[in-house]
Order: sequence, then C-alpha cells, then structure tokens
Amino acid sequence: MRLRGKGFRRLPVSGAWGAAALAAATLILAFVLPPIVRPDVASVRPSSSARLAILAPRRGQAFRGDPASVPVRLELTGGRIVPFTSRDLVPNEGHVHLFIDGALVSMPLGLSRTLRVSPGRHVLHAQFVAADHAPFDPPIQASVWFTVKTGTGLSAETRRSRLDPPLRTIGVGNQGRAAACVDSCKTTSSF
Repeated sequence: MRLRGKGFRRLPVSGAWGAAALAAATLILAFVLPPIVRPDVASVRPSSSARLAILAPRRGQAFRGDPASVPVRLELTGGRIVPFTSRDLVPNEGHVHLFIDGALVSMPLGLSRTLRVSPGRHVLHAQFVAADHAPFDPPIQASVWFTVKTGTGLSAETRRSRLDPPLRTIGVGNQGRAAACVDSCKTTSSF
C-alpha cells in the first residue's frame, strides 16, 4: 500500500521497496532451496525384477541358547549385491538389510549371516534395497518367524558324550605309543 501512496505514511518508500524485495526473495527461495538441501533419495523409486527368499531359518523353527546362534541364508534371484552406496541407481543392484522384530541388525555383503538372538518369538525380515539404502518400488522383501528357547535341550549325558567322545585303542605303535581313534573317525592318530 505504501508503494501506491496509500497507508503506512511513516514508512519511507525505500523501506517499502526493501520489504517487497525481501518478500519476493523469500518466495523464490521457498521453491528453489528445498531440492538443494534435502537428502538425495530419489523422489521416484526404481523398480526391480529381483526376488528374495529366506532359506533359513524355516518358518516356526526353534533354536536353543541365550543368545542363540541363528543361521540366516537368503536366495536372491535376478539381483546383484553391490558393496558400495550410490545415488546412481541400477534397478537390480543393491544391498540386503536384515531386521529382527523391526530393528535393523545387519547389512551383510552376501546371502548368509549368523545372528545372535535372545530367547523369545521373533520375526526375521529381509529386504533387498537399492544402492542408496532406500527400498525399491514395490519393496523386494521376505519374512519368517522363529523361536529361541533357553538351554541346550540335551540331557546331561548326551552333552557329556558330545564333549568327551570315547577313544578306543586300536594298537600300540613303535616306541610304546598307543594309536587311538574317536568312534566316528576313520583315520588314526598317535600320541
């Protein structure tokens, strides 16, 4: 209004022009600045023809330990795991993310990994993501549930026999040394 000679009579005309310039600059920056400062995750996600399957653990499988060692084996068909992060996205190249109960626990560079998991019922979620660590559209993922129970599940006698297998003497070698073999082995060793 001051630029038209109406209203704000105490505001100098130069002040009105400065306010108008500031308003125009703010409006321009509102549209120009966000694409410059936002993270570089592609606004349009690539799609991928890759397929991901969890081979291990099997659905409902039980493990024992506190924590238990849970072997994870995946099958990736039509995709390739790359060891680098990049903004130049290739549809069938990316990384694998492993989640236990919704928490990211591993980003393996291969298709197998052993995870240490505490007792309870758990959900393993595997996702094949683009090289920028964001998901493909639609997401390439697989899930399975399993349980971890405390203890070994073996009787004391079975545990003892696995730790200390019986040796059987199969003869006396030269210089009075006896040769012995564990029941399951086929070769002999002398001691």
